[in-house]
Amino acid sequence: MTQKKGTRALKGRSALCAQLVTLEMAFMAKFWDTILSRFQATSAILQQSNIAIVTAVRALESLHDFVAAQRDFFDSFERAALSVPGVSQTYRHDSHRRRRRKIFADESGEQDVELDGRRKFQVETFNVAIDTLTQSLGHRLEAYRHLCSLFSVLFCEKSESNASVIEKAKVLASAYPSDLDDSLGDSAQIIY
Repeated sequence: MTQKKGTRALKGRSALCAQLVTLEMAFMAKFWDTILSRFQATSAILQQSNIAIVTAVRALESLHDFVAAQRDFFDSFERAALSVPGVSQTYRHDSHRRRRRKIFADESGEQDVELDGRRKFQVETFNVAIDTLTQSLGHRLEAYRHLCSLFSVLFCEKSESNASVIEKAKVLASAYPSDLDDSLGDSAQIIY
């Protein structure tokens, strides 16, 4: 019984090792290292206790733009992955035998478009990861922008006009009618 467990564990380990030396794995390791390093830096900024919401919005905008720009660096990530010692120099899709799909009588004889391994990985994995990240960051950024617009009265510059300050105070008061009085705009005018 223990010999069977040992054999299964050895097979499992060799299967894992086989996955770790694929070009796709090396590519994603390089990609995620770049992305997560930037996320960590942004997270450190956002966790500061004295951060202004305007600074938080700018940090998230920067992160969003950085992630979106990575779409243009597929070739760079690929070169970095190919330079890792011991990593396969081809994509798994290119080394597998192509399956022929049976064509039924009611289907056209046209062949489906088949992507090579590189293009398939770029379209189905790399681009999807970037699109998902940018979409999620976009939602988070929109929430921060909304809060920033609501509370912008608290971050007014001294040079800002009284009318602008009053308008911003009214926006905040209308967002929280049960907590803030409509006269908040009048109070804001006295302060500034």
